[in-house]
Formats: sequence, structure tokens, C-alpha cells
Amino acid sequence: MKSITSKFNRLNDFLAILDGTGYPVFAYDTNVDEMNDNDSFWVYMDKGNITKGEANTNWHQEFTFMFISKSAKEIDEISIIQQVEGLNILFDRLERETFKLAETQQMALTVTFNCHTIIRVCG
Repeated sequence: MKSITSKFNRLNDFLAILDGTGYPVFAYDTNVDEMNDNDSFWVYMDKGNITKGEANTNWHQEFTFMFISKSAKEIDEISIIQQVEGLNILFDRLERETFKLAETQQMALTVTFNCHTIIRVCG
């Protein structure tokens, strides 16, 4: 029988990093009204798609988090990347874009951090 020997288990530490920026943090399945009440906030999804890693016993699970600001607030992306990499969240790429919020037609800035964690399986 195979067993998982390494899996991301530091969600509380991750949330503390985002919380330290001074903006509220929401899981991707949070009620939209809570997000609408805030000008700038974080959204995260820690249970992303899983793909095969380079080694036979490694799997990569996507880990995505996004900063959304209706007033184009700036964050220190490099500092955040460095902090989360200390939690074994491996940075892949960052994407910036602006879009219109569906409910209000208001413009918003998004900064999406695309990362992954490694799941190791033995047995």
C-alpha cells in the first residue's frame, strides 16, 4: 500500500502571511457579498488540479491565490513570493490584469499568484 509522505499542511501559516498585508483573506468558495463589502482583498484556492511530477513518486498540486483591488492598490509581490516559498509553496508565475466586476461594471486589478505544492508518495 502506498502512503503520502509529504503534503502541504501549513495553511494557517500561509493565511497569516496574507493577513499580514492588512487586507482580508477569503477562500474561493466564500459568499460573494463578503467580497463585495471590501475594496481590496485576497482569495485563495489550495485544492487545485494535480499533475505528475518529474519523479515517479511526486505529484504537483496547483495552489493559486489572488489579490483583487477595486482601487488599484499595490502590494509587494516579491516579498509575498519569498514568504510563501518558505512554506513549500513553489512559485510558477504571476499574472496582472484588469477587468470589470460583473455586478457593478467597476474596474478592478487582479494579481494572480500561480504556484504549486509537491505531494510525495512512497510505497
